[in-house]
Amino acid sequence: MSQHDYQVSNGSGIAVRNDVNNALAAIVTQNSGATAPSPTYPYMCWADTTSGHLKQRNAANTAWIDHGDLSKAQLRTSDIAAGGVGGLLRSDGDGTNLTGVAAGLGFVSGLSISNKSSSPDDTVEISASCVVVNNNGSGKTLTGFAQVIDFTGNGAGGLDAGSVAANKWYAVFAIAKPDGSRAALASLSQVPSLPATYTFYARLGWVRTGSDGKLMRTIQQGSEVQYVVKSGTNTDALPVMAVGPAGSYTVPTWVPVPVGSFVPISASSISVLINTTGGFSGNTTNLILAPSDQYGAAGSAGNPPWFGVNDATTSYGGIYSKVAPKMLLESDSIYYAANKSSAKLHCVGWEDNL
Repeated sequence: MSQHDYQVSNGSGIAVRNDVNNALAAIVTQNSGATAPSPTYPYMCWADTTSGHLKQRNAANTAWIDHGDLSKAQLRTSDIAAGGVGGLLRSDGDGTNLTGVAAGLGFVSGLSISNKSSSPDDTVEISASCVVVNNNGSGKTLTGFAQVIDFTGNGAGGLDAGSVAANKWYAVFAIAKPDGSRAALASLSQVPSLPATYTFYARLGWVRTGSDGKLMRTIQQGSEVQYVVKSGTNTDALPVMAVGPAGSYTVPTWVPVPVGSFVPISASSISVLINTTGGFSGNTTNLILAPSDQYGAAGSAGNPPWFGVNDATTSYGGIYSKVAPKMLLESDSIYYAANKSSAKLHCVGWEDNL
């Protein structure tokens, strides 16, 4: 360890030689020492042996920039370009020194979230090949993540506070301690109340309770989420978003359909199933659908509706169902118009903006 003021004083030959050697020793050891070198210069490096971090003076020579742990490899631009986990981390998945990430944001690979088969009404199970959890910009990598959340309990592996409520969205989190111990947690908030000694977290998805206070059946793979239809449960059919005649498909007069009860606040897109149940001959159901009210009427050549159906039924009646292409959400509503009581919109699922 060596530091120098980088000012070689006049003196005898041996004195000058020693002073130069001391300056060279400071250079090759990165000015290492328990305290900062003095004086300082723009862009000067300092191996801080107290914190174990490599620091560098800024261009104005007014402060030190902390480049991280001296004993560990740092995340480099080339590592990001190479891909790695989620296209961001090194190929070995090490995110220990990842900084500059907003609190609560993380990265995940191989994610799956679903109702636990043995207790689907109140328990979800989460698995992921790799999760990077975050603590105010500092990342920690958890590999082989496999946890459950029991909504009847509190703390790690349960709710962060209170008792389960009906018709609510619960954010699902991976949480961890500084030593790498991990668990899962559910919260009504996107910023959970962490159990004692847990300091790292990352949101992985959402689940919702029905009017009976039980978990609705959903399955999540990566960022894609879909409702799971199961007889005898609160998801014995896909959730109904809208039913019957509304607005006008010929003018058009668009009617908003709020999505907040069907997809969570972080959803970037929604999948919708259109269902029309025809009656007798001539009972044609027309329905149009769009992400906003700026689209034209059915049959418009210049500004057609984003999606539409025309169910010309047979004399015996008919049933027509079709899943519309995935729709990016432009607001907290989607828009539709229909002419018959047989028109119906169901929510199939959503994509989460993780």
